[in-house]
Amino acid sequence: KRDPRIQNVLDLLHERMTERIQIEDLAQAVMLSPSRLTHLFKQEIGESIIQHLNRMRIKQAAVLMEQMGRSPSEAAQDVGFTDYNHFAALFRKQMGMSPRMYRG
Repeated sequence: KRDPRIQNVLDLLHERMTERIQIEDLAQAVMLSPSRLTHLFKQEIGESIIQHLNRMRIKQAAVLMEQMGRSPSEAAQDVGFTDYNHFAALFRKQMGMSPRMYRG
């Protein structure tokens, strides 16, 4: 069974996906130290908080391009990326193709 504090963090990440998220704020919300939260999250989820957040953002960006007709750069901004090149590199790694190819 998942630790309720980690579930709470997952919910917060989902709600605030498009915002600038600080580990310290998440840790404070679940009354853990940032280092304890980071360790517990990775133990429970199998990836870091940032990796998980980026994966959620990439998925959402793909949905925005596919269903809402957003351009890759618009989708990147919509989901909270400030650096398009960073977004494109993560997108390619996760989706197996560039955002432009994905949008086709």
